[in-house]
Amino acid sequence: MRRRSQSPRAVVTAFNDSRGVCDPDHHATIGWAYSLDNGETWVGGGGLPESRSLNNGDPWLGVSPDGQTFYLSGLWDFGHGFGFYRGALTKTGIEWSPPTIVAPAIPIFPRDKEAFTVDPNSGTIYLTYTSFDTSGIFAVRSDDQGQTWCPPEPVFLGPAQGSFPAVDNQGNLFVAYRVGLNSLSVSVSSDGAASFQPLVSFPLQMTSVSYVDRSSQFPQIAVDNSRGDHDGWVYLVWHGGTETGDSRIYISHSEDGGSTWLAPFQINSDATIAYRWWPSVSVDSNGSANLISLDRRNHPGTGLTDCFFAQSTDGGNSFTEIQVTDVTSSWEGIRHDPGFTYAGDYIRAVSQATSVYAVWTDPRNGDPDIYFSRLDAGGFAAAKSSLVGAR
Repeated sequence: MRRRSQSPRAVVTAFNDSRGVCDPDHHATIGWAYSLDNGETWVGGGGLPESRSLNNGDPWLGVSPDGQTFYLSGLWDFGHGFGFYRGALTKTGIEWSPPTIVAPAIPIFPRDKEAFTVDPNSGTIYLTYTSFDTSGIFAVRSDDQGQTWCPPEPVFLGPAQGSFPAVDNQGNLFVAYRVGLNSLSVSVSSDGAASFQPLVSFPLQMTSVSYVDRSSQFPQIAVDNSRGDHDGWVYLVWHGGTETGDSRIYISHSEDGGSTWLAPFQINSDATIAYRWWPSVSVDSNGSANLISLDRRNHPGTGLTDCFFAQSTDGGNSFTEIQVTDVTSSWEGIRHDPGFTYAGDYIRAVSQATSVYAVWTDPRNGDPDIYFSRLDAGGFAAAKSSLVGAR
């Protein structure tokens, strides 16, 4: 999900839309929606250019530094590359260009889990992904708004999944990813994704969240580009299992561009034994680290779930938490179509100025839908959550 920087009322989000399987003439596998009133109301975007059957989910969104162009990527032709779109704001919505196919793959070795970030100064786009032919995380770069892409370079070679990139004000590209099933790592490139060096690894205790068919433990990373006291600090978040059988949200951060990292700690302020999962981190213009995550602290031992917000104003050393959701949803009894209709692999929130724009998967109506809330990170208040679109 991404908000348009030069049009403070335009917001765009994208999501996996399961109705693409059941009703391919009506909905694409990638669903998207937009708001022209800062998230108060939403309009379904419909299909993307080119064949709906070729847009196969796992969307990612970004925006150019001048706020004039939206970017959207997603799996193309069941993982045989990624479709990359450029969108322009019109009086009636968003108009998307035909896609550029990024990192095309041979049929038996598809690509997966693309994610991209935009350099806040140069506008260079970096896209990272999992390659199953070579086994590892790779990165590609575009200097012309995604129209052409450089050859892929390895970030990490070996069994890995769930990469997440972020760029600092000096153009350093940080990539977080899960290695195998028991560790998380961060690598950095200081030469435009031409080469990467490993920075740090943390142990990961695997866990499965009850009543959801998948709860992938992929890390998310964010850089403070506020030019304030913590400019350049790097934040890494993830959820991991505990000795009591639940899961918690963990964070570590680096104050020197990734050279050294503080020991991870749990951000949750309560001691309830309950599942917390899918943290998403971003940094606002005040330099505050803002997180959302799904949380069952209010109803441990059940499928009843809320979305929580946590904020650190001291460089990630301590956090204050509030509940975002105004309705508690239950994942118990939610139908999952094998291999497609599922909770997802992550949720996302981005910070713009002192606002946080959050989207998450929510089955409060008996089916997984996408909900949105705009939070005032400066005033630490959550707006009422609103339905974005059905999955």
